[in-house]
Order: sequence, then structure tokens, then C-alpha cells
Amino acid sequence: MPKITVPIVGIDKDLFSQLDYALTFASEDIVSYRIDEKHLKIEAEVKTEAACEEATQKIRELVERYQRREFGLPTVVHFKQERTPPAIDTWSGLLERKWATEVGMGHVILRGPAARLMSLVDTKAQNAFGGQFGAELEIYPSTISCETLD
Repeated sequence: MPKITVPIVGIDKDLFSQLDYALTFASEDIVSYRIDEKHLKIEAEVKTEAACEEATQKIRELVERYQRREFGLPTVVHFKQERTPPAIDTWSGLLERKWATEVGMGHVILRGPAARLMSLVDTKAQNAFGGQFGAELEIYPSTISCETLD
């Protein structure tokens, strides 16, 4: 399989885990990838030689997104309040009310108030921060196992 290499320049190392996650969705032509933190580069295997240029461009775009200092989480904590929150088993409460149903490892169905809350938080975050960061709405397909589709 063809391999591509994209240098990592100007990205804080504390953002590498976010970059690693984002690379999962960069291109369906990328078969595997790894971030070489020592040599500051991304190495990826691509399905075909023809897909190399487009996959390289997609990875470069991701690197450029993470080069912007305003992107990602702040590294400095300006305020911290230590307290012990009450022990509430929220997950059990969601299951009892049938507001959540676990359908697989890391896969849940939300309904009722839980689904409305998720939608509200998503909308509020997009409205409050989306324009400031030039964010675009991205929707990723649900992961459905082949067995379920069969």
C-alpha cells in the first residue's frame, strides 16, 4: 500500500490526542495512520496510489485547523473550584426512565428529555462558538455493525 507523510508544524503537543481522533475521519482512503511525536510527522497508508494526493490534502487541512491557537482546549486553568459532588447514578436513572438504551459498546439511543438536552447543548455550543471559530456543522454517520445490517 502507498504511504504518505505530512509534517506537523506549529501544533501544541497537548492537542495531538485530538488530532489523532480527528484523523480517523479525515478520508475513507486512509487505511492506517500514526502520529510520530518524536519527528513531528503523520505517516499514513492509503488504499491506492491515486488517492494519495487527496488524502495528503485532507491531512494537511486538519493540521492547519489545529495550528490555529484558538482551536482546541485552553492549556491554562484560570479558576478551579474543588468540591465533592453528590453521588448520583445518572446512567441508571436514564435507563429506568427509558430515556437511554444501550445498543452496543459505546452506542446508545437517546429519547425524550435526554435527546432534547443533547440537541439543546449542541445548538447552544454551535450558536455561541461556531461563528467565532468559523466552525462548520459536521454530521458523521452512525456506526452500524455489518451483523445488524445483515
